[in-house]
Amino acid sequence: MIGIPVWAWFFSLGISSLYVGFLYYPVLKTNANRLWILAATFRFLAVFFLVLVLFNPYWKSMVQRIEKPVLLVYSDASASISDYDKRQSSSVLKHIKDIVGEKNLRTYLFGKEVSTADSMPTSSTMNTNISAVIKHAESIATQGTLSGIVIISDGIVNSGTDPKFALLPPRIPVISIGLGDPTPQIDVQVSSFSCNTEAYIGNTFVAEALIKSRLVNGKTLQLRLFQNAVLISSKQWVSSGDQDWKRIEFDIKPTKAGLMKLSLEIAVVEGEKNIANNTLHRFIKISDQRKRVQIVYGSPHPDVAAIRRALELNGQFICDINPNSATILDADVYILHGWSFSESSEVQKLKQWINEGKAIWIFATQKTQWTVLSSIVNLGVSNRRINYQEVQPAWNTQYMGWELTDQEKKIWQIFPPVMSPVLKISLPVAAECPIKQKWSGIETQFPLMLHWNIDDASLALFLGEGIWRWRMQDKKNNEQSIVFDPWIRRMLTILAAGNTARKGIEIQLPKDQFDLREIVTARVICRDRAGIVDDKINRNLMLRSNDGRMREIPLQRSFGGWKASIGQIAPGEYNLIATASALGNLQSEAQFAVVDQPIETMNLQANHLSLQSISEKSKGGFSLAKNQAMIDTLLKEKLQTQSLMRMAIQTRHWYDSIIWFLGIPLLLAGEWFIRRYLGKW
Repeated sequence: MIGIPVWAWFFSLGISSLYVGFLYYPVLKTNANRLWILAATFRFLAVFFLVLVLFNPYWKSMVQRIEKPVLLVYSDASASISDYDKRQSSSVLKHIKDIVGEKNLRTYLFGKEVSTADSMPTSSTMNTNISAVIKHAESIATQGTLSGIVIISDGIVNSGTDPKFALLPPRIPVISIGLGDPTPQIDVQVSSFSCNTEAYIGNTFVAEALIKSRLVNGKTLQLRLFQNAVLISSKQWVSSGDQDWKRIEFDIKPTKAGLMKLSLEIAVVEGEKNIANNTLHRFIKISDQRKRVQIVYGSPHPDVAAIRRALELNGQFICDINPNSATILDADVYILHGWSFSESSEVQKLKQWINEGKAIWIFATQKTQWTVLSSIVNLGVSNRRINYQEVQPAWNTQYMGWELTDQEKKIWQIFPPVMSPVLKISLPVAAECPIKQKWSGIETQFPLMLHWNIDDASLALFLGEGIWRWRMQDKKNNEQSIVFDPWIRRMLTILAAGNTARKGIEIQLPKDQFDLREIVTARVICRDRAGIVDDKINRNLMLRSNDGRMREIPLQRSFGGWKASIGQIAPGEYNLIATASALGNLQSEAQFAVVDQPIETMNLQANHLSLQSISEKSKGGFSLAKNQAMIDTLLKEKLQTQSLMRMAIQTRHWYDSIIWFLGIPLLLAGEWFIRRYLGKW
């Protein structure tokens, strides 16, 4: 028995001795009968144990437990699984139960997430995420013994981490069972359709499509481009070979402001089973205002060319470039690269633009005089001697300017380093930091970029140089700049909007196009005059469909902007309108579209290679669902069927033992019978 301090034993011994001595000393002094001594002993033990109970004694004992390993079986329930595949999956599962036994089996369904129920919500079946299966199995493996993992799937993965790079639970074999047909099928598809997210009236922009074909050698494919359901262009392409592809460009010149819907359609060919991937939609916001940008450099630098190309491609900005020694024209936004601020003319220009309430983006290089710059823009720089080092960018997930897509997040993680100063900065009031510094792969709290307001002026500061490498890598890996260019344009849009955007109300959407089965999420952010997010302001959100009907969307308070989840929306274009009574007549609008085009149905050809890679990494095995003999062999040879003995220390407290509840009353009862027998109560 442990858990009782040494002094408590002496304390219990003393209390019980004093009590029994006071009670029995007069009797034992005159009559030393053995029964009286026995009664005193009973009373002593009862009091002694009763006092010890107050100190909560407990026992520790070693317990041996034999655990039988459990087999986890995950069945693919996504929309790409046909009825025939479902019957095969059920047959395989029944066969596994007969071999392993239902007691040693746990079954789950998976799509985008893992479910323990007999069915899954439709929203989860529109994606396949095998990495979620691996994480789920890993969490179970930490709690008990597993004989193995069985994944029954067609291998089509369109969500989560690529299974080839997934971290599997150690020393647990994965047996993958393939459904579907991996042989190539006759198919033509619009693989990608990219264009501007914003464009301006009168400015021609390019929409680029990637068309792929399989087993349609020599056939002429018809492509048609629709703008708001009106045919505006058509082209033909003759496919050659069993597999072929081609990039096709369309020049589009918008003539009306608003939300433009572009639909690219490729005609169905004979024998084609999957027609869901024959059409892709894109939505472009058409505006009739353009901002003028002046790029003013201290010395020639490849960063300047990268910024200029990012701004000139979509026609959103009118961009001029000049050295700082030239006459600077009036502009909405000034980009200052490589300024030293050692000349009085540079200092005066910067002060003038701040007083005029301009938007200014400063790229600080190794020539920058930080003492002068910090005194002008209200930065506190404590370092006297500043060194420069290579740092990588880390996108700040708490930044509320806009949300990145999953693809953009991955691209930001692999951008090459830039040269950045090692210094401590006291951030201005309400400054926001979209990018942090990452040192040796570890994210720090040091900003790489920040932006804030000084009175009516909007300022941004990038602490470093070398961003031309970002654009070069972006184009090299993705064939076009899908992250760098939008980052430059979005930041300039925020700066050009000035204090109006930072003080008022704003709607944020993660993307402008949702599938019919997705839940549309939006955030409504209100800011005070200092630009700080104010979650106390009551706000309203209205949804307007393209037929003019409106309904109110409930909002829930959350950190960083009230959130709304919009469900049960039919395909079409919609407007969100946010207002706040405390902000007067100020309101914000955002557009999005809903389409009936789930990503799960874009590719129905089974991918058994992804399943085989998981099995090989875990020293498991792969079999087709129709090959029951192979499944039997894998289950017998690969599963870890040996039971595991676990040693555990079990703690039992006094209230877990019947000794305390019976022992003390029995001692008191024994004393009572002795006293009654001797004639003293």
